[in-house]
Amino acid sequence: MNFERQFGKPEDRLILCCARTEPATKIWDQIDYLLSQQLDWDYILARAVQQSVFPLLYRNLKGARRYCPDENAFSELQARCRLNAFYAQHLETELFTILNIFADSGARAIPMKGPVLAEVAYGGAALRVCSDLDILSPVTDANLARDALLSIGYRGEAHYLSDWQQQWLFQSRECYSFWKEDRRSRLRINVDLHFNLVPRCLSINIDPQALFDRAEIVTVNGRAVSCLSPEDTLIYLCVHAWKHGWTLLKWICDIAQFARSARGRVDWDKLIERTSSLGIEGIVYSSFHLAAELLREDSLRGPAQKLAGKSCGKGLPWPTSTLAFSAKAQLSVLEQLSLMLAYRRGIRSIADLIRTASRPCAYDLSLALLPRRFFFIYYLIRLLRLSAKYGRAVLKALAHVSLDCVKTLTRHMRCGRQR
Repeated sequence: MNFERQFGKPEDRLILCCARTEPATKIWDQIDYLLSQQLDWDYILARAVQQSVFPLLYRNLKGARRYCPDENAFSELQARCRLNAFYAQHLETELFTILNIFADSGARAIPMKGPVLAEVAYGGAALRVCSDLDILSPVTDANLARDALLSIGYRGEAHYLSDWQQQWLFQSRECYSFWKEDRRSRLRINVDLHFNLVPRCLSINIDPQALFDRAEIVTVNGRAVSCLSPEDTLIYLCVHAWKHGWTLLKWICDIAQFARSARGRVDWDKLIERTSSLGIEGIVYSSFHLAAELLREDSLRGPAQKLAGKSCGKGLPWPTSTLAFSAKAQLSVLEQLSLMLAYRRGIRSIADLIRTASRPCAYDLSLALLPRRFFFIYYLIRLLRLSAKYGRAVLKALAHVSLDCVKTLTRHMRCGRQR
C-alpha cells in the first residue's frame, strides 16, 4: 500500500504516525516533515478525539514540540490528556477495588482491555482512552460477581424493572452492565460483566473455562493481575475491532501495541492454529492486515500472510485501510449486518443472529409490566418493534450477503474448471 496515496491529507498522516508509543526513526522523520507544513489543527484535534488516540498524539507532539507551530492546539490537547489521565487513574483504582471484592467473594475474574491493556501494551493507563471496565467471569460465578458489585454500590443496568424481570435479564445475557457514581469525584463508572469472551450471535465458540486455564499473571503498578494469554488477547482484540467494523483507530492501535509489547511471548503457530479451529482466519487476517498497513507493525505481516493462505478462496471481503480510521463514529445497522454475515456465513451463524436479536431487552420489558406466565408476549413486542425499526435494513443485508455467496460459489466453480 502506498501510504502517501492512501491518506493524502497531511493531517491524517500525522495522526497515523503519532498513533504509537515509540515511533521508529523513519516515523519520526515523517512527523518532523509533516509538522513543517501548514496544518489544520482544528481538524487534527477533532479527528484524534474522534478516533480516541489523542493521548498518543500529545505524547509524540511533546517529543517533537520544537516543531509544533500551534501553541493553542497543543494546550487544548494537553488539557484533554490531563483529564484522560485523571479518569484512567480513577478507573484503575476502581478495578483493583472490584478485583479485591471478587476475590473475597470467590468469584473468578479476568480484566479485559481497560487499564490492564493500557499498562501492558502502552506502558501506562494515561496513554489509552478508556470509558469503562470490562471483566470476564465464568457463568458459574455470575451470581457471586453480581452480588459483589452490588455490595460496593453498583446498580444493574435494568434496576428499574421488577425483581423477576431483572433476574431473567441477568441470566439470559452474556454481558450485563453495572454503574455507580463516585461521591467524591462525581464520576460515573460503568462496568460490563462478561460471561463469554465474544457474543454468541457471532458464532465464535470460545470455551470460557479454557480461557481461565490459559490465563497468565501480569504485574500492574505492583499488583499481580490475572489476564488472558497473549494469543487469546490478540484474538479477542481482533474480533472486537471487527465486531465494530474497525471504525476506531484506537482498536487497531490496541492490536499493534500489544503485538509489539508481547513480542517474544506470542506463540504465533499456536495463535494461527487456534484461529483456524474457531473459523475466524478472515477476521484475524483483516485486523492484522490493517494494523500492519496503517501503523506499519511489521511483526504482524508474517502471521497475516499465513492466515491469508489458509483463508484464500473463501471470498472474504478483505478490507482496505479506508475501513478503519474513517469519519464514521460507528457503522449503520445495515453495514453491521452485512459485515458480520459476510465474515460469519452459514445457517448456524444466521440462526445465532436471529436467536440473539429476538431475545427481549430491558427496553422491551419496560414497555409493559406483565405477569411472568405471559412472558412470551415480550417476544412479540420485540419482534414488532424491531420489524418497524430495522426490517428494511435487515432484508437489504440478507440480499447483499446472498448475492455475495452466489458470486463466491461461481468463483469456486470457475476455479474448479480451470484445474
